[in-house]
Amino acid sequence: MSAPLVVSIIALVLSLASISWQAWSWWWSGPIVKVTGASDSPIYEGQQSDLGYHYIQVVNTGRAAATIEAFGVTLPSGLKPIRYRQDDLDAVEPCALPYRLESHSSARSAPLYERP
Repeated sequence: MSAPLVVSIIALVLSLASISWQAWSWWWSGPIVKVTGASDSPIYEGQQSDLGYHYIQVVNTGRAAATIEAFGVTLPSGLKPIRYRQDDLDAVEPCALPYRLESHSSARSAPLYERP
């Protein structure tokens, strides 16, 4: 093998490694938002209440901020029982929408109570 061919192969390998690293870095440089939902029930005077509630928690593990403009729940049947937008601010006190979620931070919705 000639020297120019070896140098060319090494340059090609290093170029592919560099472009792969840049693509990976770019992909992970923005906001990475994970949304979870959970249920809980409050405890009053040492006893668990029968009134259950649900909440939505959002965690941003990316390096950039994200803005939450609306949130909602869709059941597997396609029913959407909970939807909040800017018009529904009374329902989502104390967090007002749109809500800016900074990098490496989390936010939780106000309790979404079950209707008896």
